[in-house]
Amino acid sequence: MLSNDHLRNSNQAALFQVDKVSASPEGYDLFLPVSFALCQGDIIQVEGRNGVGKTTLLRLLAGISVVDSGGIIWKQHSIYRVRQEFYRCSCFISHEPAVQEHLTSLENLQWRLGLKGEIYRRDQLLEALVAAGIESCQDVIGSVLSEGQRRRTALASLMLSQAQLWILDEPYTALDSGGVDWLTACIRKFLSGGGIVIVTSHQSLSSYFPIIKTIRLEHHQKTQQAHLESGYGG
Repeated sequence: MLSNDHLRNSNQAALFQVDKVSASPEGYDLFLPVSFALCQGDIIQVEGRNGVGKTTLLRLLAGISVVDSGGIIWKQHSIYRVRQEFYRCSCFISHEPAVQEHLTSLENLQWRLGLKGEIYRRDQLLEALVAAGIESCQDVIGSVLSEGQRRRTALASLMLSQAQLWILDEPYTALDSGGVDWLTACIRKFLSGGGIVIVTSHQSLSSYFPIIKTIRLEHHQKTQQAHLESGYGG
C-alpha cells in the first residue's frame, strides 16, 4: 500500500528531474544512463559498487561538472540555464569535507555559508555548532580536528542553509552513533519541511528513512571491459 507521502508526491510536479544522464571521463560512458524525478519531501539513495561513479554523478547533479549527455532539470529549467538560482537553492557536501585547515570550526562554518552569500550572526553560528555536537571545537583550527569533527563542521552548515536541495556524498562517514542520530534527525526535519535529499552511503538508509527511494548505478558494458583490460576490478 502506498503511504500518504507517496500519494502526496504523486500529485506534485517534480522539482528536480534527471533525464538519461551519463558521464564519459575516459571517452566512454562510466555508468548506464540515469533517470529519476524528485518532489518536495523526497529522498533518494544512490547505490553502486566502488568505482561505479557515485561521486561523479553527485557532482554532475550539483552542477559542479557538466553532463556529457542527458539533462538535469530544476523547476522546469535546465540547471545550466538557471545556474545562480540553482546554486542558491542547492547544497552539496562532498565525501571529503571542505574544511579550511587554518580556520576554526566557527570560521569554517561562516566561510562555507558565505560562499552562498548567506551571512549569520555569531550566536546563530554557535547554535549550529551546538546542534552538531562540536561547540567545544568552535575555536579549534581545522588541521587539529578529528575526521568526525571535520565532518560535523561541514554538516553543521545544513542547520542554517536556505537550500531546498541537499546533495550529500557519504555524509555518515566518520560519525559516531550520536552524530548519526543527529544527522538523521536533521534530514528528517528537512524532508518534513518539503526539502529534497540525494545521498550516497556504504550502508542502506532504509531503516532511517522508510520512504527512501533508491537507484543503483551500473557500469556501462564498455566501461566494464576497459576495467578488465586494465586489471581494475572497480
